[in-house]
Amino acid sequence: MPRSSAPAFVLPETVPVEGMGVDSMQATWLGAPARDKLLEAARDAGLSTEAAQPGQPVITLSPGTVATAGALRRFRKACTNAASNRVGNLAGEPGTYGDMPALGAPARMLYLAGGGQWSQAAQDQAESVAVEAPHRPWTLPAQDPETKQNAVIPMADAVLVNMGHWSGVLWANLLSLPPGLWGLLLGKSPIRAALSAVRGFAKARSFQPDTLAQAASVVRRRARVHPTAVVEASYVAPGAEIGPGAIVRQSIVGPDAVIEPQAMLIASVMGRGARLRRRAWIKYAVLMDEAVHGGVAQLGVLGPGATTKGLSALMDQRLGGPVRVKRNGTLHPVPLGFLGVGVGARTVVGSGVWVAAGRTLPPDKWVVRAADAVVSRPDEATTAVEILDAPPESQGPTSAL
Repeated sequence: MPRSSAPAFVLPETVPVEGMGVDSMQATWLGAPARDKLLEAARDAGLSTEAAQPGQPVITLSPGTVATAGALRRFRKACTNAASNRVGNLAGEPGTYGDMPALGAPARMLYLAGGGQWSQAAQDQAESVAVEAPHRPWTLPAQDPETKQNAVIPMADAVLVNMGHWSGVLWANLLSLPPGLWGLLLGKSPIRAALSAVRGFAKARSFQPDTLAQAASVVRRRARVHPTAVVEASYVAPGAEIGPGAIVRQSIVGPDAVIEPQAMLIASVMGRGARLRRRAWIKYAVLMDEAVHGGVAQLGVLGPGATTKGLSALMDQRLGGPVRVKRNGTLHPVPLGFLGVGVGARTVVGSGVWVAAGRTLPPDKWVVRAADAVVSRPDEATTAVEILDAPPESQGPTSAL
């Protein structure tokens, strides 16, 4: 039987996302289940998502891994007319995220010349290919606590990350957000992108960056955005709602998600039915389906149905050194030395609770303040807080005020 003109794409085996209570293909990736977005990426890369025919070449991924269309497209070209199996990773700085133990097992693309399924033996015996991934460095206004240099993220259309840990879910979304938004806002072909840019200029009637960013946003039908809300360079899916005074920048708001008045969402991803409470803010983070966030957070992940109450804080830095995260019982360094908190499915973080950076809160837990953490009688001694007659000194434990 003649081979198809395009290799068939086979979804990778799922793995549990450590700390989340959800598997890797159900986890939120760019506003939808990873399974759906991965099939979309494969089609955009020119791969067939129909069942493979006997003898048809197959491209798949190592278990728990996701890859953007840019990564799959480049790997497909590297395997053109290959008569033997090949295993690929990304070269250079983008490839480091595929090999970080904190994020999950090593992320790999596998080409099976004669078809078949992924296996560890097939991957180990395949010829290695380093896929070039052109990128631009994005320098952040923060120093890596380990190198003491400004933190840099490689911006590329090729992303390959394992989502076997909640930190892998975080970085799969953050690294994929720029190319993902580009496709959602401007289109996936050069011609469509050019036409979208022209329409954006016509709509904005201005060359001011803020005005252009607002014009570049896409708000789907049945989505509601209050006239006083600020939405810049973002995608708002059908059924979503953005309330008065809310700020949304460089983000994906999933179907039926809600952003309440005066809340702030920056460079983040919300899954279906997720909610950002009034005056809450979250940056560089992921809210999975039906998650509700009411406090402040950065570089964190809320699992399906997880909740953080008002005045809570998910921290992303530690004094005195870089953050480490525990995966499979072992502490590992994380990208840039910063990481927030992973909140498992249906877990609730109560009002006023602060969670230290890099921690994982398992699914189905309640994390609340102890009763003695609330001052009920200011005339009685307590070990929960200090009641002072003067401002605290600059040094010592009271300086936490």
